[in-house]
Amino acid sequence: MKKIILLFVLLFSLITFHCIAQQQSWNWCFGTGAAINFSSGNPVAVTGCGMNQAEGCATISDVGGNLLFYTDGVTVWNANNVVMANGNGLAGGASSNSNQASTQSAIIVPKPDSAGIYYIFTSAANTASVGICYSEVDMSLNAGMGGVTLKNHSTFNPACEKLVAVKHCNGIDYWVLAHNWNSNGYYAYLITNSGVATPVITNVGSNATIFDNEGYLKASPNGKKLACAFEANGIVELYDFDNATGIPYNPITIQMTAGYYPYGLSFSPDNTKVYVTCNYPYYPLYQFDISTYTYTAIVASQYTVTTPIFYGGALQLGADNKIYVAVTDSTYLNVINAPNTAGAGCSYTRHAIALSGTSRYGLPNFIDANLTSSPTASALNVDTSVCGGSVHLTASTISASYLWSSGATTQSVDVSNSGTYWVQHQVLNGCNALVNVADTFHVTITPPITVNLGNDTTICSPNSITLNANNVGSSYHWNTGETTQSITTMNAGHYWVQVNNGACVAGDSIIFTVLNFAPPHSAFTVDTLQGCKPLMIHLTNTSTGATSYWWHFSEGGTSMAVNPAHSYSHSGTYSVTLVAYDTTVCGVFTDTSMQTFYFTVFDPPTVPIITQLGDTLISSDTNGNQWFRNFIAIAGATNQQYIVTSTACYYVEYTDSNGCKSKSDSICFSFDGINEIGRDNSINIYPNPNNGTFTFNSQLSILNFQLAITNVFGQVVYSTTIKNADGKETFSIPLANGIYFLNIKYRNRSYNQKLLVNH
Repeated sequence: MKKIILLFVLLFSLITFHCIAQQQSWNWCFGTGAAINFSSGNPVAVTGCGMNQAEGCATISDVGGNLLFYTDGVTVWNANNVVMANGNGLAGGASSNSNQASTQSAIIVPKPDSAGIYYIFTSAANTASVGICYSEVDMSLNAGMGGVTLKNHSTFNPACEKLVAVKHCNGIDYWVLAHNWNSNGYYAYLITNSGVATPVITNVGSNATIFDNEGYLKASPNGKKLACAFEANGIVELYDFDNATGIPYNPITIQMTAGYYPYGLSFSPDNTKVYVTCNYPYYPLYQFDISTYTYTAIVASQYTVTTPIFYGGALQLGADNKIYVAVTDSTYLNVINAPNTAGAGCSYTRHAIALSGTSRYGLPNFIDANLTSSPTASALNVDTSVCGGSVHLTASTISASYLWSSGATTQSVDVSNSGTYWVQHQVLNGCNALVNVADTFHVTITPPITVNLGNDTTICSPNSITLNANNVGSSYHWNTGETTQSITTMNAGHYWVQVNNGACVAGDSIIFTVLNFAPPHSAFTVDTLQGCKPLMIHLTNTSTGATSYWWHFSEGGTSMAVNPAHSYSHSGTYSVTLVAYDTTVCGVFTDTSMQTFYFTVFDPPTVPIITQLGDTLISSDTNGNQWFRNFIAIAGATNQQYIVTSTACYYVEYTDSNGCKSKSDSICFSFDGINEIGRDNSINIYPNPNNGTFTFNSQLSILNFQLAITNVFGQVVYSTTIKNADGKETFSIPLANGIYFLNIKYRNRSYNQKLLVNH
């Protein structure tokens, strides 16, 4: 933090801020049309809420307690309960079905020192890839009804359904915290009048497992403690929280009774108690005393406030310092009346608040630091050093009178010299009563120091980075434990330094990432160096550390495949080049390998010719033969001759000494033990060949004979009975091109004749 603010001025502003911030939580909209208002001091049910949400939601009012807008994490409604301009499609998890809604779907954070500007942070349901996003609302738009000006700016993903906002220790800015999914990472985003800063990432405590995205993340009202419910793991984890740096630390893990799954959380207004609701089997409500922050003391303090709650869900601190309990599918809210009191004195009441709508699992997600009463202002008794020229000191605006050590009775004085000062004035006690406050303190004004470690950055291993805090002569304290003006490191992480020149302390922080990489190595092998034309080779990529590849073949051609194939038509010497690529944010790294090969390509042998002598087929080649029947190799048929014994189509394949092959044309046969009629003048078919239309001419007086047509495989493709064949008869049969056999059966006689079809 590069600007130092005088501490007692900060205290005065905090007292005034409390009254304003408390009214910002006067209106609640949640569940299915449920709404309450705290403007009377007690919650009163109201109507009109347009929400239908099973779980997380958020609401914000102005400094006068008037409703501004509310959201379920997906839709934003304005004060008239209608969708705000551009108020659809936010990235949170909203649904009337709890399996699709998000535990803490949204939280609303005012932009500091920016009147009317608000951020809506959202968390998606079930660790969706959208994770945590934020949108921006400007209430000056649309006649004061507001409009969404920035939508779904992504921060990180995947994330759990957890969102909490915590006041910065300066009393002005905010931290918004979320939890990474399947890790133990907390992301803390600082919200200032400059906007949303880059996150402070802290890995602490238990992992949110792959099943453990549900359950609340809450902060104590004083901003010093966090509590996180890991529902699926059955644990609640407590942390100390540094609201100056955004870092949670010192975790304590509380294991729930086996089978009990923690969901809702809330701290008491005085920060000493933590309340927990559990899902299944009896939905209990527990109290833990954390005033002694040790595991043993906290576990020993466990008190069962009530069981069952009847499907209890969220817990939320109200503007009246009571904690309200969501009861699923109920028209009532339950309440813890005295949450600061241990044990039964916390006074739990069922059906405390009747609703106009229906309560579900969730209640509005507020900044709890804005809800609790401030303690009575006490004497600062702190000697203060500031940097710069003069300091403008402003006392509380609610005081009735002022008296400064200079004699001034105005609300503000200017201090331009170091010295001892005092002021007497009145401040509000809990925003209800005036009390006198006086203090004496010393102010030292020295020239300011500036510490700037630079912007967050990324380095590439094995490079290092040197961080220099400058301000020679000062003392230095780094979070690494070093005390030198500068440090050099090769390790990724979050680094900060505190510099003290003996008058005001200043500091800065930086986050940087180290990328480790190894250069790629290019290598490959080939499966063969010779073969028949075309020679097809297959390349096996044995490279390491690469993400992409580029192949180049010397005779022409490229490929980006991992393991390509390539063909050669001629023998010769050829080269193959492989470039292996690895692309990172550190750059593009390559490695190239080239190999030269002599590939021998054998020409295919001459096509064999079959000569037919009756039923004997003779190959033109004396050896290297393999006969095939209907495209299937005939076992043992490797001689030059083959005798046909069955109806089929036959061809011969010849293999030369190089292993290259060529095959002959096919010859088809039909055998059924009866000679073909051939040119017998008593029966004739014409034309033959034909296109499936032919004339059957018989000079015999044959009555009632059967005619059938078979293909070369012996399958009947056509059959009919002809009552009188004395003369001519024409047939038109849809036959494919090929050889067929016409068979005529009459009494004890049978005739065959070859039929050639060619369209």
